[in-house]
This record gives sequence, C-alpha cells and structure tokens, in this order.
Amino acid sequence: MKILILGNNGFLGRQITSYFHNKKYNKYNISTESESNFEIIGIDRTNNNSVQSCNFGNFYDYNILDLKCHDKILEVLLEKKPDIIINLMAQMFPTNGNELYYTNPKIALNICSILKKYLSCSNEKLSFLHVGSAAEYGTKDSEQSITEKDDTTPTSAYGETKLLQTLIFNEFAKSISNCNHLQQKISIKIARVFNIVNKDMTEDFFFPLIVGKFLSLNNQSNQPEITVRSLYQTRDYLHTTDVIPALEAIIFKGKHGEIYNVSSSIGITAKNAIDYLQKKFHLHRLDIIDESSGVINFSIGNNQKLKEIYDLKITKNYIDILDELIEAKKEKREKEIETIL
Repeated sequence: MKILILGNNGFLGRQITSYFHNKKYNKYNISTESESNFEIIGIDRTNNNSVQSCNFGNFYDYNILDLKCHDKILEVLLEKKPDIIINLMAQMFPTNGNELYYTNPKIALNICSILKKYLSCSNEKLSFLHVGSAAEYGTKDSEQSITEKDDTTPTSAYGETKLLQTLIFNEFAKSISNCNHLQQKISIKIARVFNIVNKDMTEDFFFPLIVGKFLSLNNQSNQPEITVRSLYQTRDYLHTTDVIPALEAIIFKGKHGEIYNVSSSIGITAKNAIDYLQKKFHLHRLDIIDESSGVINFSIGNNQKLKEIYDLKITKNYIDILDELIEAKKEKREKEIETIL
C-alpha cells in the first residue's frame, strides 16, 4: 500500500512517516507492529521551479517541488499511484502579515486542481485525508465541547486560512459526490485536530514554552516569577501517539465528505500545567503574572463522531506529556553543554 504525504517533513509529517514505516497493512485494514509493507512517498512545498530529490532515509521517496508545477506533481502521482494521500501542507508562521491569506488557500486550490487532472487519467482508487486544525473553530466563551456542526469563528490568520482550506476540500468532496464515475475513484475525509504535543515541538507552543521557563527558573536563586498570557485558558491536548492512529482510522473507516474532530474532550488550563510543574520542580513560592485580566476562553473538542468509527483511548495525559518534554529538554541542554565543553 502506497501513501503520499504532502508536507511530510513538517512536525506532524515526520511523526506520520515514522508511524507508517513501522506498520503493516493487511486485508482487514488493521495496522500491526510488524515489518512494514507501506510504501511512503513524501512531498514538501517549495517556490523553486525544479524537482529536488532528497535522501531522507532509506525507507521512502522524498521530493521537494512547487505546487504550482502541476505537471511535475502529476508525474509523481501517475508513477507512484498512491492508495492514500494525506495533506498536511499549510504555513503557520508568516514572514509578513498577509502571507497566509494567499499561501494556505492556494495550496488547497492547487491540490484540488492536481487531483482533478489525476482522476481524469487514472482508474486507481484513492483515499484522501486533509488534516485541518481546531484553530478553525476559534475559542469559545464556555467549556461546552465543540462539535463538527458548531460555528467556525477563527480568531487568527492561521485559523482563518486553515478554515479556507477545509472549505475548499469540502466543496471538492461535494463535486465528487455529484459525479458518479468519480465517486468510485476517490474518497475525501477531513480531520480537525486539536492541540498536538510531543517532545519535538518548539517553544512557539504553550507546553514546550512553559516547561522551558520552569527549567530556567530552577536555576535561579532569586524569587521565581512566571508570566502567562492567560492562566485559565482551557485547551484540549493530545500526544501524537494518540493523534496518528485516529487519523489512520479516519482514512480507512471515515465517510466521504465528512469532518471528524480529533480531540481528547478533556480541558486543561495553563494553571493545571503550572501547578504540576511547580510541584515537580519543588518551587514552594512562585509569583504568577496573568496578562489576561481574568479573560477565560475555551477550545475543547467533542470526539463522539470519531468514536463511532474508532475506539479512541488517550494513552498520554497532560502530565505524561509534560514529563516527556522535561526529559527531552534536559537531554538537549546536556548535549549543548557537552558540545561547549
């Protein structure tokens, strides 16, 4: 079975690549930890006009190419004939204010255009998964969990442009439903993933950031102080080891044109994390500065629709995630010290 991962060199893409590299597909659509018979093809986006082949390990093909070069990507599809395509392509951190509003919708439009060309000249059956984001929903003023039918009111450029991607793929799915011969060729599903965490994340995100701050506090002799944007902001965190099997289930068992929340349905506040870390680092006194002036917002996903097709079990809670981050950051700092010495 061949999997094409669009954006496989990003944070989640690397995790998904590793996951399927260590899995085996069988006729019952069940992955088991055995020798892999998944063939993985990776594509990442560039503005360069040429196709760049990269040696990215010995277990999958990897190309960097421009999504505007439809013919070159079409060549990859026709040559490899993937059974599954997973789209992770999106820009999160812009170099200028309006960049996301061009880049992210254009990525989705280009992919749809390429798929239309591929479907017109191939009889291979294809399953397509677009991985969206909880940022598409925005934050809410109550802790009621968010369902797939709830209003989307994104509050960031990233959330707005990820929502545009989802709308584009959703319209593409509807066009497929209205065309009998295409229904037999492709099935399109969309996942909205809530806050993904693992030890490889950068400090652009809250959990790695707060762990880094506590590690720094632990080396200070003066009265420790920590500043947070919102002490009671409530988010739904999942470790990648729980996210990726859920995405796999959506690929194999999800329905065409449907959106599925991938979430724990458990709300964790910044204070929950800080309280645990304060005990973990034995900081009996800690000044906490809350910059939110008491404003509380929530982003908690309802995962009941996902549970209809997949027996979701959370294997790592927020404490497990924080512990993993602590150990990873300690190890990284020790290596940095060794390099200096």
